[in-house]
Amino acid sequence: MATIYSQVIASDDTGTSDVSSGGSGSVSSVADLLNTPLLPRFEAKMQAVRANQNRVRVMFSGDSTMVSGVNPDVGVPYTIANAFTNMGLAASADYASAGTFSVDTQRIVIGSSWTNDFTYDTIGGITYKASTTTNGITFTPQQTVTTGRVWFLTRPGAGTLSIDMNVNGAFVATASVSTDGADGIDFLDVTSGSTAFNKVTLVVKYVSGGQVNIFGIEAWNGNCVSVINASVGGSAISDWNASGTAYAWRNALITMNPDLVVFNPGINSMPGTSLSTYRTQIEQFVDAVQAAGIDLLMLTPVPQNPTDGTHNVSVATQDGYVEVNRAVAAAKSVPLIDVYQYFVSYAVSSPAPYSRYIDTWVHPNSNGCQAIMGQIFPYLNFNGGSPKVFNQTVNFQNVNAFGNFRLVGNINLSRAGSGSVVVGVTAATNTTGVYCTIVGDGAGAALSSGQNHTAVGNGAMAGSQAGTLNNTAIGFEALKAGNGANNNTVLGAQAGLIVSSGDDNTIIGYNVAKTVLTTGSRNILIGVSSAVTTPAAGTNDFLNIGNIITGDVSSNFNLSLLNGAATAGSFGGGVKVLFVSNATTAPTTNPTGGGILYVEAGALKYRGSGGTVTTIGAA
Repeated sequence: MATIYSQVIASDDTGTSDVSSGGSGSVSSVADLLNTPLLPRFEAKMQAVRANQNRVRVMFSGDSTMVSGVNPDVGVPYTIANAFTNMGLAASADYASAGTFSVDTQRIVIGSSWTNDFTYDTIGGITYKASTTTNGITFTPQQTVTTGRVWFLTRPGAGTLSIDMNVNGAFVATASVSTDGADGIDFLDVTSGSTAFNKVTLVVKYVSGGQVNIFGIEAWNGNCVSVINASVGGSAISDWNASGTAYAWRNALITMNPDLVVFNPGINSMPGTSLSTYRTQIEQFVDAVQAAGIDLLMLTPVPQNPTDGTHNVSVATQDGYVEVNRAVAAAKSVPLIDVYQYFVSYAVSSPAPYSRYIDTWVHPNSNGCQAIMGQIFPYLNFNGGSPKVFNQTVNFQNVNAFGNFRLVGNINLSRAGSGSVVVGVTAATNTTGVYCTIVGDGAGAALSSGQNHTAVGNGAMAGSQAGTLNNTAIGFEALKAGNGANNNTVLGAQAGLIVSSGDDNTIIGYNVAKTVLTTGSRNILIGVSSAVTTPAAGTNDFLNIGNIITGDVSSNFNLSLLNGAATAGSFGGGVKVLFVSNATTAPTTNPTGGGILYVEAGALKYRGSGGTVTTIGAA
């Protein structure tokens, strides 16, 4: 579950409020708090973008779990940009840092004049240097663009560089600049004007003078969302907090001045860094970014394989570092997306926990990046109102009907059809269903066009329910796999987990019908886990209450006592009959206050309180 705020509010019945922990500003009422933007600079820019009046810049800072520079179509920054595009906003992740030049082969061609330079450590990890005019670095954006930008170091005695824009191999525009100056960073733009082109190439060249150093290339098209992937493989929080020079990582980030930084402290600090040092470093980074007026959104790291051979950090140790992230976010009033919690819950519950990783539980693959994007995107897709979510309890004292009130997940009615309510970060992300109530992270995730559904619980009724009606699923992953089911009532964690197209089932209890029932209909199954068996995947009209009372609930309506395997054959062709199974052990002592009725070897018998055994009916 994503959490995204950090203030604790105490309110009395007058509506006044006091911030009791954290807080970057004061509020006078609960209403003020709920209407306070979580990411004010970013949200204002997004409003301007939607009005075709501005560009908003989102920078991702983190380690290799965020980089994904090998393929521009994979990785969290790229999936975020694609999500904006799918929502109808111009967006791209057409930024490449020098740290990924050598692996970003789809967009970058490095000319022989240029070599990597570890002398000047800056955002992106390294720079590329040149002092000859032989050839340039060519950057080919994936999207239509009007403007290209090269980011470079300024240094005393440094030379001049240029950037050319070509379209289909034809020269369009050029710009040049001297990089001679005090230590720092700067940029140079080249533009085609108001005309946007596809199939653009940007060529960065050394022109003259001393050595030049570049650390990033960017491209965009006018009014848009620009996603800047500045993450560096192998980086730790100490790298991101470096500030010893004007071009050091943290200083460079602040100089680049994005509207929003999505910050993932990552996994590389865990081995060898004490928790106290780790916390101090994160606090210093957060303080510097906030002081610069840049919005900040924190991510907890993804869980790691404790025996991956590189980090070798136990789950318990990872928990400790992640808790530091949560504590800093709360103390500094920084919005926090708890990716770690989300992935851990997935790994615990999924039969294939590694399906979200490229490798054995270290780096997210495309599925994992999509999952992380699903946690982040609801908070970035600002359209006039942001979700208000707290990672601490909001205590309303002496307020009628409230008591302790906690807002969690994402409340977004715009994702649902008429008359529907959706609560949860990745709940019902594509539903047009009507009169649906969906509550829980991932609940109704692929619900599509169903009607009159109620899904409550993480992953409840997550399958496609296009055109279906009247399902109620309450519990973690209850009725998760349904893709054509109607009129089912399911209650319990993972109850009816794999029921797909069955109709009119009533399933109650933890894990009931978790592993067998798929297409069966009109079944009544009540109990707990393995204590309620289901004969086959397509079983119809079957009653089972704890394997004690079973039967056929079709028009025959036969009942069986103490026979969990009851089948039609158990009733001898009878209709509306009662079958009683043989006693496993016949009674050997006398009952008190009554008698015992039982079947032994097929004979119906009665044992009274005096010990007399009477055979009522022979076998």
